Amino acid sequence: LIKNYFEAFLLELIIQNSQNEKDGTLLNTTQVEDRRFRFEMANSFMQHNLAENLSLSDICNHCSMSNSLAQQIFKHETGNSVMQWYTRLRIEKAKQLIREGKGNMTTIAYQLGYSSIHHFSKQFSKVDGMSPTEYAKSITSLLNKDLGLL
Repeated sequence: LIKNYFEAFLLELIIQNSQNEKDGTLLNTTQVEDRRFRFEMANSFMQHNLAENLSLSDICNHCSMSNSLAQQIFKHETGNSVMQWYTRLRIEKAKQLIREGKGNMTTIAYQLGYSSIHHFSKQFSKVDGMSPTEYAKSITSLLNKDLGLL
């Protein structure tokens, strides 16, 4: 069993190495740790500034990295660009506020720094596949179903 796990581990390393060689991103341990640290710093900065309209430059300046490095790191860590990730974080916060009943859609949109309810709704739909109102109704429906009110 240990032999099989070890073989699987080695195969995974070989696959990762070949993918890194294709990407041209063969990194040493220090570089990997640095990139992870920068991701965590940028992610934390974004989470603490969800109500702001941060730009890619704002995020990169805060973390002392170039736009291209930030894009590489976020693509690797999340599968998204930096700004796609920031939007995703804002929408996740909006979903939390909706679930907790912390205001109507307009209030939530403005709390998260959106200039209009239309823009907020459009971004929400793009990320989540449904409008904020549809999401709120689905949450209410699930709650009612769980409580046996339907």
